[in-house]
Amino acid sequence: MSMVTFELLLEKNPAPVGFYIRKLGFFDQKDFHNLNDRIQLHPKPQVPMNEKHFLMFYAVIRYSCRAFYDKDEKHLLFEYAREIPDEFNGIRDKVQSFSDVVTEKFKREYINLKSFKVLLQKIEDFEK
Repeated sequence: MSMVTFELLLEKNPAPVGFYIRKLGFFDQKDFHNLNDRIQLHPKPQVPMNEKHFLMFYAVIRYSCRAFYDKDEKHLLFEYAREIPDEFNGIRDKVQSFSDVVTEKFKREYINLKSFKVLLQKIEDFEK
């Protein structure tokens, strides 16, 4: 759902998403589309990822969660949910719950990875 949310925002409101991608500076829109296509074409419980994919996936999840609370992006996502508050809240809650689990797992298992520490700092700086 995070990947779909990010893709939707990139399509409907590319400026803020593009700014986020440029600010992080380690992947571009083509990289995202390639990973997203791989995940969609090979729907398995586990999709093999290299370090760049793993970092991009984390960055996408974090941005997708943030979008549900951002005034402008929330409006776009709400329209996509066909303006049904319960449906919108359900999607938001699922994305947030997944983000919480992934964030905890990544921080526990990959905190010693230098590139992950750098990404965390860039995301935190962006979210301020």
